[in-house]
Amino acid sequence: MKSGAIPVCCLLGSPIARGARKREIADLLVPLEESLGSKALLEGDRFFIQMAEPSIKVEADLVAEGYRKLTMVARLIANGSLDANSMLFWDEPEANLNPRLIRRLAPLLLDLADAGVQVFIATHSLFLMRALELERHHRSSLKAVFIGLKATAEGVTVKQGPSLTQSGDIIALTEDIQQPEQLLDQAMGVLP
Repeated sequence: MKSGAIPVCCLLGSPIARGARKREIADLLVPLEESLGSKALLEGDRFFIQMAEPSIKVEADLVAEGYRKLTMVARLIANGSLDANSMLFWDEPEANLNPRLIRRLAPLLLDLADAGVQVFIATHSLFLMRALELERHHRSSLKAVFIGLKATAEGVTVKQGPSLTQSGDIIALTEDIQQPEQLLDQAMGVLP
């Protein structure tokens, strides 16, 4: 770990930020909590999620992982750990999220970037890639780089560009196209 980097598990325990903060990031908290229908709570050294409907408090370990990760981002915004000078590295942020929350995830990631957080994500989700590209289309001032990695006999090739289509072959897209064809072939009796 780079000197000065603090593990997320330690940052979650930081107290809620008070006083003047950069408004752009702090303003993301309420819409995020409203879309989740919950708030992150820390009681002693235990992390809870206060659900709005039904009104119950649940230990974070007892909710779905994807939901818990989004609530952790809300907590990092609330306590000021995620600010305009931060970097957020998130491997497969869509993991264990239903499509409705993935659709809400794309604007959140772009809102964080607009507010000065440098966001890096790795994903295999065509749904998230498309949601990011659609949302980014409305934010022409936001700089993004899409990077595609592909294993070849010579090693890994890297393609990158400012749009999803410039990142090279998208395996998720190829598979997405082939699956309906396979289902249609199966339904017509072409496949066993």
